[in-house]
Amino acid sequence: MNRYQHYNDRTRIYMNLFYGILEEMIWGMTKVELTDSIGVNFIRRMIPHHKAAIDLSKNVLRFTQNQELRQIASEIIEEQTRSIQNMEHLECGCQAYKNSKEELCCYNDKITAAMTEMFACMRSARAVNNIGCDFISGMVPHHEGAVKMSSETIAYQICPELNEILYQIIVSQKAGICRMHELSEKMLCDCN
Repeated sequence: MNRYQHYNDRTRIYMNLFYGILEEMIWGMTKVELTDSIGVNFIRRMIPHHKAAIDLSKNVLRFTQNQELRQIASEIIEEQTRSIQNMEHLECGCQAYKNSKEELCCYNDKITAAMTEMFACMRSARAVNNIGCDFISGMVPHHEGAVKMSSETIAYQICPELNEILYQIIVSQKAGICRMHELSEKMLCDCN
């Protein structure tokens, strides 16, 4: 039995695609080969995270005509595509910046906790039979996860070029969270 059987066809299709993208992201973020470089480990986890944001945004664009939501989704695609390209460009050079076993252990514990919280919040995102609201309900914890992961990473010795990307992620995703909360209020979403 489909968990969204009582919702309209569009919502059921949207939510099934959402969960497929989410599970692919979780697999991509948890199955990466970790190194002795916190910067490289961040990049390897954040790329599948960003790819999921792009796929989630493309998914909502298939189903909504809400212009504000379409603008948010289009900006996510543009920003995170650029961020992936920047991180891929830096990965090789970041391998030169090594971290101690103690740092790696502490960092990994914090990042695992942030990812686990994000995965749980996204898996339990409340579907309200309104695709715009459903997108916001899933994307806000996704952005919050990126902010937490970036904030944790910036506290360690990493390749200097990655710091700029981390700051960009923090600033842009905090702004995106605010915009989505504002739109949620306009759309009268009940995402709690």
